[in-house]
Amino acid sequence: TYCASKAGLDEVTAILRQELEEKNIGVANVIPGEVDTRIQEILRDTKTFFLRDIFIEAKENGKLISPKICSNFLKWFLCDLCFDEYKTSAMPQTIYDKTHHKYWLSNSKDLPDFPF
Repeated sequence: TYCASKAGLDEVTAILRQELEEKNIGVANVIPGEVDTRIQEILRDTKTFFLRDIFIEAKENGKLISPKICSNFLKWFLCDLCFDEYKTSAMPQTIYDKTHHKYWLSNSKDLPDFPF
């Protein structure tokens, strides 16, 4: 269900982006990565969660992104990127795309490698 809903979101985003472009309305699909949030903690503590072991391993190996780093990425993408670049940027936009790190990531060691 999760994968199907993500695929559906990708398609809806692409359609809306195309249809609203002429009205100068931007639509984006952003992948902020695996962020170390309360929901991550809850899922790691949920014994029936099917990705529990993977999430625990990611936490133990320092593969989760800090909320501060995630917010830096989102601020850049939503507030600092000029609208013309925003409209033509690849979708979905992912925090792991190194081509834009120079604009918002001051230390590459602050962003763990893609965990999965």
